[in-house]
Amino acid sequence: MNQLYKPVSIAFDSQQNLYVSDPSYSRIQKYSRNSQEIVTLVKSVKAGQLFIDRYDNLYFTVSSSHIVQKRSAVGGSVEVVAGNGRYGAALNQLNSPKDVYVDREESVYVVDMGNQRIVKSLKKSTTGIILFGGIGVLKNPVGLFVDDVNELGAVYVCTHHSKVVKWMPDTQQLITVAGSDKSGSGIHQLLNPQSIFVETYTKVVYVVEPYELRVTRWLPNALGKQVILDGQTNKLQRPEDMAFDQNWNLYVVESLTHRVQKFLLDRTSCPVNKLTMNKNRTLSTLV
Repeated sequence: MNQLYKPVSIAFDSQQNLYVSDPSYSRIQKYSRNSQEIVTLVKSVKAGQLFIDRYDNLYFTVSSSHIVQKRSAVGGSVEVVAGNGRYGAALNQLNSPKDVYVDREESVYVVDMGNQRIVKSLKKSTTGIILFGGIGVLKNPVGLFVDDVNELGAVYVCTHHSKVVKWMPDTQQLITVAGSDKSGSGIHQLLNPQSIFVETYTKVVYVVEPYELRVTRWLPNALGKQVILDGQTNKLQRPEDMAFDQNWNLYVVESLTHRVQKFLLDRTSCPVNKLTMNKNRTLSTLV
């Protein structure tokens, strides 16, 4: 119960309990904040990316079934909120969904990777709205973040090739905010980014690069990236996803070492857009 095997995603609820998708064991685990309790919340499903909304409902992608599901915080019922279980490009279909985000209105945003598009479904809707993308327009989208606090409706997406783009609903334009059109390890480049987080007030973008074994930070209008965690200094091994807790400590899930690491915020480096991380402990010692 306290072991993981190639975990891929993490998320926190409002009580700061930690959730981990563990698809190799076909389950989603919940690690309670104030106890040693570990609970299997969802069984018999190969969940991918996780998201928890403001009501503590849990959303997760199931790429192999081409759907996004929701587990209700009240009662624990599980339902499909996007896709119909058959891959395709119709408005009620998905093709290998990769990531999910839910805004304050409970609209569901999905990275529809196989169709290379971003789809939005309004609350209780059975069909989606194509926001942007399409074959040849958005190359292999994977990670997703939506700003529903500051720049309302701004959608950030990282492509699995080389960059993070930002889409604004008023202009309908894609703006590169991290990386470039060419992948690589240079200061201006990204190599196969996997997931992202955006600090909405400062617009600082955090990017997980699994094959580069690092987490990088991109400040607005900066000349390049800052490496805040890496394989050499912090012993990262294939990082897949990241999440901040309410105290801005950073958690990183690693598939090769089957663990989640916690990195403490160095408060002497505040404000947040100048934070640095100190290595702490792995998940097995936290629960």
